[in-house]
Amino acid sequence: MDEYNEKLDNETMKPLLFNSGHAFVCFDSVTSLNQIIKHFKTTPAQHIKIFCVSVKDKITSCCGKRTGRGS
Repeated sequence: MDEYNEKLDNETMKPLLFNSGHAFVCFDSVTSLNQIIKHFKTTPAQHIKIFCVSVKDKITSCCGKRTGRGS
């Protein structure tokens, strides 16, 4: 068991090569959790807006913006 604990300690102390962007969040109550979920919940209109912006960005990056005459 000591050998396993030592290996576990060594693995957890290694520096990461990149940030994963994940985090652990602890709440003191279910009420707190529900308040946060309600606050950050994305509405259907927001989903549509995000989708439209991403499509516009993909089209712009694919075709490029063309301005002026003869472009």
